[in-house]
Amino acid sequence: MIDELDIKFNNNEVKKIIVTHYGIKFPVTIGCFYLKGNPVLLNFLHCSGMGSRTSSGFGHFKVI
Repeated sequence: MIDELDIKFNNNEVKKIIVTHYGIKFPVTIGCFYLKGNPVLLNFLHCSGMGSRTSSGFGHFKVI
């Protein structure tokens, strides 16, 4: 059981752009997001690929 479900999220260094992927344009957010919280939850986000379209190279993040 996970005791702490809070994740602190800092998105001061991001911007929104429009990306064309297979001829479809959609808005994305690029930049650095800082997450702080329970290691189990952070590991789940990392392993599942936070975001959408992860198989296309979007939604990836790395642990610093």
